[in-house]
Parts: sequence; C-alpha cells; structure tokens
Amino acid sequence: MTHERTIESPRIDRRTVVAGALASTLLTIGRGEAFANESATPSASPAGDLRLLPLPPSDLGAPTIAAPTASTADSAMTLADATAPYTNDYGTDAAPGVFPRTIRSANGETTLESRPARIVCLELGSIDALFTLGITPVGIVDPAPLPLTPELDAFLADVPRIATWAEIDLEAVIAAKPDLIIADASREDPLGDIAPTITLFRANSGMVWREVFAMVVLALGDEAKGAAVVEKYEDAVRTLNAKLPDPRPSMSFIRVQAENLRYMLRSNFAGRILTDLGIPRPTAQNVDDFALMNMSLETLGEYADGDLIVVATDAGDPAKAYLDQMLASPIWQTLSAVKNDRVIQVDSAIWIGGVGYAGAHLVLDDIAKILTA
Repeated sequence: MTHERTIESPRIDRRTVVAGALASTLLTIGRGEAFANESATPSASPAGDLRLLPLPPSDLGAPTIAAPTASTADSAMTLADATAPYTNDYGTDAAPGVFPRTIRSANGETTLESRPARIVCLELGSIDALFTLGITPVGIVDPAPLPLTPELDAFLADVPRIATWAEIDLEAVIAAKPDLIIADASREDPLGDIAPTITLFRANSGMVWREVFAMVVLALGDEAKGAAVVEKYEDAVRTLNAKLPDPRPSMSFIRVQAENLRYMLRSNFAGRILTDLGIPRPTAQNVDDFALMNMSLETLGEYADGDLIVVATDAGDPAKAYLDQMLASPIWQTLSAVKNDRVIQVDSAIWIGGVGYAGAHLVLDDIAKILTA
C-alpha cells in the first residue's frame, strides 16, 4: 500500500478490522468488484456528488481490456483482497466536514473531536495525500530507500523523520504533539496512547493508493476538496483516453533495481492507472498481483516483452550498473520491443513511488508523451 517494505509481508487477519458493512457511502466502490477491469461504480454520496474514489475506466473513456489472470504466487494478494477492508469496514458515518466524527480503520474506531491540524504520517500514502491537499505533516516516516519525486521531496524537506520502516522513535512522535497519527496496521507501538490513531490495511506498495487518499480525506473532514482532487484526475484520464491510439499497444512494465528485476503486474500504483487508460498488458504481466520479485536477466524472454517496454529505474550507480547489464543482455536484444526501438525509460520515483494523485498526474504526463508523440 504505502511503501516498499510492505511487499513481502503477511496479510493482516481480517478479524483485526471492524466487523460490519461501511455505513457511509463516500468510500464504497462495490463489494466483490475490486478488479474486473476496475468496473465497479462508486456509490453516490449522501452529500450529493462528493465521490472520493474514481469512476470505473468504462466511464472514463477507456476501451475494455482483458481481465487479469489469477496469480499463482504463494504470497499473492489480489486487488480485491487489498481493497476489501476499505470497501467493507473502513470509513465514517459523519456528514462531510462535521466533527466530532468516528473513523473506522484497522485498529477499530477512533473519535476525532475536531479537525486535525498536527498530523504524523507513518505510511507513505497518507504523506502523498497531505501533499495533494496542501497540508504539511509535523512528522513522517523516512521514505528511504523508496525514491520520491522532486516535488514531494521538497515539500517534506523540513519535516522531521521520526520513524523508519522498521522502528518508530516514540519520543519524537510525542515531541511532534500530533492530534492525529496515521500508520499502517503492522505497527505495534502504543501510538493510540499518544494521539488519536488511524491504522490502514497493509497491502503491497501502491495497491490501495486511492483508498488511502479517501481515508485521509475522511479523517480531515475535507470531503469537498478530496472530491475535487478525484474529479481532476478523472478529467485528466478522460482527456488522455480520447487522445490515445485505438487499439492501444500492450505495455510491459519492468523495474530495474541494483541486483534484480521486478516485473510489475496489474495490481500496483501505475498498474491501476494503466487500467484506467485501457492499456493492455502482455499475457505474462496481465496478472492480479503486485509484482514478480527478484527476477534475473535470464527471465527477460519469458516476462519482459510487449508492444512497448517501460523501464523504471532507481537513482544510483548500483541500479545503473544492473540496467547496463540488462541492456547488454543477449536475451534483451531478442525482444520485439527492443528490435522495434519501443523501449522507454521512466523514473521510479514517479512510477513506483508516486502512490497518490500528484504522482498519478505525472504518470499520465509520461504516458501522453509515450503514446501520443
């Protein structure tokens, strides 16, 4: 959901989340329909048109693409599994902007007496959500080693890093004097003793970026502003869908790291954006899972090819060295996209680390350059 550490983590037992259906329809996307081309339609809000999740691709002008196949990996997490808590259990019954409000999340019910002003974010999606809403947190988890966009990095430059992915400095959290803490549900520290705390279901990086944004909006009572962010994204997707070629070329998506490759599948940050644009994936990557991890150069022939290949690279010499090895690989040279000069290099800080609407617009910009040039 929020950062690279979550990728190989076990699932949270669903018994740890609040039982019962989500009474508020602000966050509802349609039970049991979390994929199926992401075709579930968000329910209407009781406040009118304040939707906090995007409409399905078919309503945004995207052509229909093949549904993903089931993953055979032992550690697989489907998009339906990742979004289920947000669809069924999380949210609030409060009217937009009204406090006090009670938020349901992975740690149960948390009551906020007034609109939070000093927010500590211990997972990445909520940091991006605050950035999108123009709110500076008073403390964050250190995003390293996940790369951040220059805009987000500059936004966070003066914000204290009060945790790593492995450990929280509780004294620093206390010193930040938060009136809201947002963490992922893997955290076992007594954060609720410091300030009202919302914990979010921990899924693979970026899988639930939209749902995390909606939860942050609900915690802040900023439904109107959040709905405007969602609408702006929908408008950008509709505009781009009208310009993209039809039929779309299939897009292979590879992340090059210092010592291995990741084949990015359908259920991740950029993967969900590609679905919104009706961009098909090659058969080997059209899978309902986050990624194929720790893959060697010898697997390029089986998993890498498509009509075009997008290669996301991390900053740093080790990653560049492995990229150079990949580009020199005899197997790489056999791929049809390579032969046809249809390989595009993009920034991991955007395509992997974006995990929010700010990053999503940058991905849309990249795709426009790739497919409408």
